[in-house]
Amino acid sequence: MAWTGLSEDTFDKITTFESEYSSKPHLQYYQNLLDEFDLKAEDCIMVGNDRAEDMVATILGISGILITDNLIDSDDDYPCLEMTAKEFRQYVEEL
Repeated sequence: MAWTGLSEDTFDKITTFESEYSSKPHLQYYQNLLDEFDLKAEDCIMVGNDRAEDMVATILGISGILITDNLIDSDDDYPCLEMTAKEFRQYVEEL
């Protein structure tokens, strides 16, 4: 999270391997979070640098933003925006 300039205090929850019943890239991981916070997939964004483990969330209807700095790439092809960390910061500031 350091590259975002955000503090851990900014978030209601930060998942860890020890705190969850499933993990990325399993869809149940994302579904559990949607259910826990009573969220609609279309109201959420998954931001990450791993095409396979992070962008799989788009299958549930979550929008994806793939950060290309330090990209962990794969042959998986999920619909998502692609941008650098700097571009992402600008994108968020414009929301």
